[in-house]
Amino acid sequence: MSRSGGEGGRPSGAGVRRGAFAALALVLALALAAAPAWPQVEPQPLTGIELTRPVNQALLQLQEDWLQWMSAFYQNNPQGAQQQVADLRATLEVVGMSRLPDLSVAATVRAVESARQGNFERAAWGLAAADALDPGRPDVDFGRAILAWERGSYVQAGWYHLVGYARLLAQPEHRRLWLANAVLGALAVVLLAGAGFVVVQLATKGGQLYRGFAAAFGRRLPAPVGHLLALLVLLWPLAVPDGLVWALLYWSVLLWGYASVSERVVLALVWVAAGAAPWVVSTQQQQLAITLSPPGRALGALESGRLYGGLFSDLGVLRTLLPNSSTVRELVGDVHRRLGQWEEARARYAKVVEAEPENVTALINLGAYYFRKGDFGNAVQLFQRAAAADPASAAAYYNLSQAYSESYLFNEQRRALWQARAVGEARVSHWIQNPRADRVVTFDGGIARGRQIRRELALSWRKEQSDEPDLRRHAPLALPVVALLLALAFQRLRPISPGGDAALGAVERTGPLARLARVALPGLAAAEEGKGGRAYGALLVLAALVLILAPDRLGYSLPLGFDPGDAVPVAVAVAGLVAFFAARLWWDVKRYL
Repeated sequence: MSRSGGEGGRPSGAGVRRGAFAALALVLALALAAAPAWPQVEPQPLTGIELTRPVNQALLQLQEDWLQWMSAFYQNNPQGAQQQVADLRATLEVVGMSRLPDLSVAATVRAVESARQGNFERAAWGLAAADALDPGRPDVDFGRAILAWERGSYVQAGWYHLVGYARLLAQPEHRRLWLANAVLGALAVVLLAGAGFVVVQLATKGGQLYRGFAAAFGRRLPAPVGHLLALLVLLWPLAVPDGLVWALLYWSVLLWGYASVSERVVLALVWVAAGAAPWVVSTQQQQLAITLSPPGRALGALESGRLYGGLFSDLGVLRTLLPNSSTVRELVGDVHRRLGQWEEARARYAKVVEAEPENVTALINLGAYYFRKGDFGNAVQLFQRAAAADPASAAAYYNLSQAYSESYLFNEQRRALWQARAVGEARVSHWIQNPRADRVVTFDGGIARGRQIRRELALSWRKEQSDEPDLRRHAPLALPVVALLLALAFQRLRPISPGGDAALGAVERTGPLARLARVALPGLAAAEEGKGGRAYGALLVLAALVLILAPDRLGYSLPLGFDPGDAVPVAVAVAGLVAFFAARLWWDVKRYL
């Protein structure tokens, strides 16, 4: 039998209002959960990164090497293709990068085509080339899973799928999106289970709710009119846009008075989670808008050494958004230095040092420029400034020793080298045993400040949003506020009778139909007994398994060049649903035998 509000008493108006507005916050949070759009940027003069002729020639050579690889691939020439991969990697080092994600995806696609055509050998070395062009990329493992499936090695195919999903978490940009999707998924599970909980409460207590309104109206009006008004009071939210969402919110407030203590605890917990949801979703929107924006893609690529087609234009967007940022200037200087464009790098580093006199990496890189030019006097001064700014910098002392050596100041050279060893013996030994062509050490100080650049982008974006408030975001508040105020008024209008009639939709505990209802409708039997925790727990499990079936409809799409498909999530969800309902059937049989 359902329990009435006599167990917990009538809720206070303030308590209902707090819970109601928390539920409203949850609804609005889901409405905002779509992927945010990056603010539009007007065209500016600072577009792209200036490239010298040697760099352009290196990029053209990458294209030529790729065409040669494709020719060798379709001619079934693994040795020639392997040589072209080696040439690609060698050319890539010229531009200071280590990975070619676009070409890796292209090689994976062609390997999968070959696997489906039955040419397993070519597919295998094609996937090996894809892995060499971007080591550890999850797309390659998904391609290997397809190759194993086509060969009939189904266990191996499953293993490669698992490896591919594990590698998704190893890459920062994928991990950010995956974690964001996990949070959104958890919120959606709580929401969906909460909606199911309200429906179950309505199914078990809706009869009392309806009769309470009908009786209240029937005291002063004819009985048919009272019943009609009761129906209108309960169902009117269904007539408005997104009516089902507002109706569930509205009914949850009306049903509070009929809920048991445990059911009220569940509602309160759901409302608390709902209160935190808008802040969580808003924070994720800002963070992921940066991750998915052109500047965010460029930052992620530079941090991992990936050269993709739009990298330089995306860096131009970053410069446009933060034209006065010293951090961005240092990053652009690092890019020019990687490309071998030292004159462009010098100009950026000089401005950074002017704005940040104690920026050690900028001082070291600027000193390296003068060292390369043979201006050892300026190099010594800059390395000395770097060592003074950070006495624990082994690189500053090591570079200083090299500059002293070139200036024939051998006593100072030995002293500087001793100081370098004193603060970083292992690093200095490595630099000596693996000498660089230009003999001095340089650093990607600007690229290492990617987190700071992301914070600057977030601040810039928040300022833009605050300058241009969007009133449309607040317009949808009118309808639910009216609905909740009416619900609070109706709370006082209708009587709540403890131990009322059997709930509408309740079923007997014996017979095949009763057993089917208990197994097929999670939470119903527990709600009849007033056990809110058990009812909500069953609905949580069901909601989680249902949402796994539709991963692409919730959250953000991962930037994969080769989609693994939904086979694994669907298999997990179907197996989970079978196990879930089998367990419920086993529990029901065990309990009522």
